[in-house]
Amino acid sequence: MPAVLDPVKIEKPNTADSGPGNSFMAEIHCFNQDDVSMDAVVIIFCQVLPGMTVEKAVQKMLDVHNNGVGTIFHGAREVCELYSEQMNGMGLDTKVV
Repeated sequence: MPAVLDPVKIEKPNTADSGPGNSFMAEIHCFNQDDVSMDAVVIIFCQVLPGMTVEKAVQKMLDVHNNGVGTIFHGAREVCELYSEQMNGMGLDTKVV
């Protein structure tokens, strides 16, 4: 007869305490802006976001343009905050959520 294992309780992180400095997952949302060219958005995505190809950047830019907002990156909260700050400093309107 096979052994029966006791159930294991898996604790999930408390996302209510996911402020700066914590390693909880987050996303960067980018908002459409009429005053930033599509080419500039693609260039900024490629300069700031790791592994971003021109093709991926164009797809993400079009998603933002067509929908008004789009998720452009996800990762650890502090990494998202760093990239968001960099892109905001280059003229984009982004927010970490």
